[in-house]
Amino acid sequence: MAGRTSGSSPLTLTTAFDMLCPAEADLILREPELPGLRVVLDPDAFAELLQSRLRGTVVRGIKDGYVHYKPGNSCLGSYELRVEGQVVRVYVRAYRRSDRAKIEKHAALPQVAGAMGPGRFYMEDLALLVTVFPNDVRLPVLARLADDQRRRELFHRVFRGRFDPSGAEVICLGYKPERRFVAALRESGSERAVVKFYDWETFAPAKAKLFRSSEILRVAKRLGRCKRHRIVAYEWLPGRLLRDELVSGRATPHDLEHVGAAVAELHTEAVEPSMLPEIRHASLAKRVATLAWFVGCVFPSAAHRAATLAERIIERLRHEPRRLAPIHGDLNEKQVLLAGDRVGLVDFDESAMGDPAIDLGNFLGYSYYDHGMTPGRLPAETVRDAVLEGYRWQAGPMDANRFNLYLAMSLLRIAPRGFRTRDPHWPERLEAVLARAESLLDGQHVHSSVPRAVCAADC
Repeated sequence: MAGRTSGSSPLTLTTAFDMLCPAEADLILREPELPGLRVVLDPDAFAELLQSRLRGTVVRGIKDGYVHYKPGNSCLGSYELRVEGQVVRVYVRAYRRSDRAKIEKHAALPQVAGAMGPGRFYMEDLALLVTVFPNDVRLPVLARLADDQRRRELFHRVFRGRFDPSGAEVICLGYKPERRFVAALRESGSERAVVKFYDWETFAPAKAKLFRSSEILRVAKRLGRCKRHRIVAYEWLPGRLLRDELVSGRATPHDLEHVGAAVAELHTEAVEPSMLPEIRHASLAKRVATLAWFVGCVFPSAAHRAATLAERIIERLRHEPRRLAPIHGDLNEKQVLLAGDRVGLVDFDESAMGDPAIDLGNFLGYSYYDHGMTPGRLPAETVRDAVLEGYRWQAGPMDANRFNLYLAMSLLRIAPRGFRTRDPHWPERLEAVLARAESLLDGQHVHSSVPRAVCAADC
């Protein structure tokens, strides 16, 4: 059973917010029913929590990852730290005071011990549950990775003879606690496969099989799956991650033209597009309204601005003709691999039938958001023009007003990204991103990017 800490807690702090920007301190004060919220948002408070619980254990190098906040309900934060020389992944969820029964139920789930002792423990006074990887409340199968025999048996069930994983090392590529874990299987120094673990809500094992490689586009083949444990395995696609190429300044307009061409092929090369769910304008409008509501929850100063922007987007959607093509659904620089003149696209979990401008808007939205954070990166306009030129090669030109509409929608979605990824200057970036989205709907000239001064400003 999980460890329990009760009684007077050393972390019942209400006045010290040194590591938090004013917007986060204000958020904590607005959520009195989430007494552990500060621990989730403040690495120093989290370190104090661990040291109070793990007496005599040295915890170093705490690195916060991302936050998944449900206003008025809960907040989950992920951390990576060093304990006795080992890298340990931990996540902590702040619950409502009234959720004690739920916390105790989750705390009592089966667990495996690790570098921090118990696999999970909770703090009653703060309504907090701390979970240590490979334990996971919604991905219980991850615990099998801690045992060599159980891990081999699990992977043999997934691959069914297509690949022998017996000697493979499991390398974490990405982890969103209680949602998804992505790992590479490395053997003799080379990656052989990618394995993805899902929760029940996001598990869609058939989607990637609906897309195929073509002249420029490369799509990984599925190597295996396990419905019982919600696992899908794919071949390893070699290539240079576009995100890294852009950050380092190595990416060229020629590379980005090929990315645009690959996306155009994706929109026309699905094997069985009828198998994909359809994104309707009504569902998009509902999503836009929810996004504006969330912006207002995390940063009330921008609530009216976000709501007005959402109303404008929804009104424009009402007059947009319905266009359906197979789309990626979550296209961004982390999903693109460059290999010569070919382009690999990965992670089709959000794929659907929808307007192709959704993919282009998503991709360019991230590019506009990230440009100001990385000196030496190609200007956002250069990225935009090159991708749209490559797209035109295969699918013809994209209507500017339609593109701007979906780019504005993407920017509204991305606006609170800095809050989720723990950017200390996220309020200023949120305001700048909303301003950019407004200018797109106004038909004004789109400037290069969120200004660098925003990134350097104090929160």
